[in-house]
Amino acid sequence: MQPGYTSFKPLTGGNMETVGFVEVGRMGSAMAHKIQNAGYAMVVQDNREEATRPLLEGGASHGR
Repeated sequence: MQPGYTSFKPLTGGNMETVGFVEVGRMGSAMAHKIQNAGYAMVVQDNREEATRPLLEGGASHGR
């Protein structure tokens, strides 16, 4: 792993069950995808439907 990069792994026995992202633009969507791919439940919100579509298709919920 390169310096400065973090490997996200689902928590076991922790209390974080869902991660929320508001305004998932270019930077936010990259972070959200990494966290979603690690197995976290996710709620996303953005005024632009195209920004949330890939995350919603990956199983995220839409925070209305």
